[in-house]
Amino acid sequence: MSQAVMDKAAELGNLITETKEYADVKEKQSAMFKDGNAVELLQAYDELKKTQKEKQEKGEQLTDEDTKAMENAEAQLSGNASINGFFEAQNKFQQLLNSAIETVIKPCREN
Repeated sequence: MSQAVMDKAAELGNLITETKEYADVKEKQSAMFKDGNAVELLQAYDELKKTQKEKQEKGEQLTDEDTKAMENAEAQLSGNASINGFFEAQNKFQQLLNSAIETVIKPCREN
């Protein structure tokens, strides 16, 4: 493995941590985990998702009630400002990472 490539990758990683997008994700994540209601909603959603996955792994069909429960949990997540703020910041950060990856692989596509 080329040490020069690894050095540039480390440099890129360091630069990414200095971006506004990264700072926003960290800030919004912290705010979300300090919001007791957001934490409860996330835990309830995770538990519901786990239960439904286990049901499907057993070969059981999800009922209309199961589907409605998931839709309700997702609506509650969407209704929480802390969770929404984190998801929006996370999406912007992911866009930055995707753009960086595209820039890195562009020369490989051109050759």
